[in-house]
Amino acid sequence: MISQPTTRVREQLGAFLVTWLLSMAVLLAGVATQIRRYGQSRGLLSAVLIAFAMQFAFYWLPGFPALRARFEAPFNRRGRALAAGAMLLSPYVVYGAGSGTWSPVSALKLLGITAIALGVYALFPVRSPGLSWQDAMVLLVTAVPIYMGWYREIWPAPVYLDVMARLFLVSMAAFAVLSLRPLADVGYEWRLESGDWVEGAKQLAFFSAIGLPLGLAMHFIAWHPRREGILGVASSFVGIFLFIAVTEELFFRGMLQNLLEKSIANKYVARGIASAIFGISHIHHGFPNWRYVIMAAIAGWFYGTAWHNRRGIIASCVTHAAVDTLWRHFLVV
Repeated sequence: MISQPTTRVREQLGAFLVTWLLSMAVLLAGVATQIRRYGQSRGLLSAVLIAFAMQFAFYWLPGFPALRARFEAPFNRRGRALAAGAMLLSPYVVYGAGSGTWSPVSALKLLGITAIALGVYALFPVRSPGLSWQDAMVLLVTAVPIYMGWYREIWPAPVYLDVMARLFLVSMAAFAVLSLRPLADVGYEWRLESGDWVEGAKQLAFFSAIGLPLGLAMHFIAWHPRREGILGVASSFVGIFLFIAVTEELFFRGMLQNLLEKSIANKYVARGIASAIFGISHIHHGFPNWRYVIMAAIAGWFYGTAWHNRRGIIASCVTHAAVDTLWRHFLVV
């Protein structure tokens, strides 16, 4: 008789492979477009494609708990940090060597980010479920390099590969908080549950009741539909969900709000702080863009509500991706 854990590993391995192959099919279609657009060499595009394939695998893997547990099993905490670090850095080695963009400075920056994010938890285990100095370090090393523009130097060809940077960040943060800390209730799990989509849609409706009239009154949005059809809207939703919403929801809800809720007795205060920080993080879009800050902070409250109610980032990602998709296709001034 096959044990239940073994059966679960096999089931999740199948789901992981299907998910990874589907994401690679979408990537290949995109690469075909880039070949026509940029006319880059096959060597560069091959390096980019292989690096993306590796990074996608590491992006999906932590969201399958049984597979993540199988990865963790042979190692102690420090061994897991070294194994995860080597794995996360390997796409850059392939990309840098194949594209000719490798530089010691970029390599050291990426190594430093990874070493701090994983090493802090490996060397200094967290004893409390709430926000600790180790968590603060990991949050900072995850966020600060984005605003310093480091990833533009690390992934520069054929253009700045923002998606690659986001895949790396999600993978690094997920392994750090799930495999090394570990932190409960992060909700980084690739599951298909109707409740997540219902909750996400519900919070979208609640936000719309406030955000639409306020955004129109502040002239932040206006009715301006783009003629791209249902396929264009659907592809935007999927792209925003995977590459924007997951990154931001893992950081602001799965990590920051989660840690604040475990540190502060009042869940509404914790949600308010996380939402305010989320809003302020958007100030650089036409600095100082206070209208964006206000709208993002209000949206963050409803994203945080979706995460809290379902204890998972899928629900908050549904709301987040839907808001951004509707804004991009119908409401941009």
